Amino acid sequence: MDSSDGLSCSLYELAQQSDNDLFINKLPVSKDVHDFAIRNSYDVEDLVFFGGEEYETVATISKSNFKMVEAIAMRQNIKMHVIGEVTNGTGKEYLSYDDKNNKKSSSNNNNKTRILKNQGFMHFYR
Repeated sequence: MDSSDGLSCSLYELAQQSDNDLFINKLPVSKDVHDFAIRNSYDVEDLVFFGGEEYETVATISKSNFKMVEAIAMRQNIKMHVIGEVTNGTGKEYLSYDDKNNKKSSSNNNNKTRILKNQGFMHFYR
C-alpha cells in the first residue's frame, strides 16, 4: 500500500488486515525533515506518521525473503527503509524506539513502547 494519507494509516491498515502487530523501532525521517520540524516548532513524529501527500510504498517482507528482495531492490536502484518488525498479535501498531538516538530499543524495562494512533492527513478542516 502507499503512505500518501499518512504512514500511521498505512501501518494501521497492514496490522488490522493481517491480525499482526507492527513494532516500529526506527523513525523513518531524514535530517532535513527533522531540522525543518525543529526550526518550525513541529513535532517530528507528527510529520512522519500523520503527514500526507508523500508517496512511498509500505510493505512487509518475511525474514526468509528479505535478502532476496533487498538484492532485487539494489539492482533496480530502489531504496528500502526497514523501520520495524511484524509479530503475531491482535492488529496493533507500536512505537518502540529510543527517542534520544532513534536506535532500536532493547528488551529492558527502560524502553517506552507505546501504541501509535491511527491518524492520517486531514484533507479538509471544519
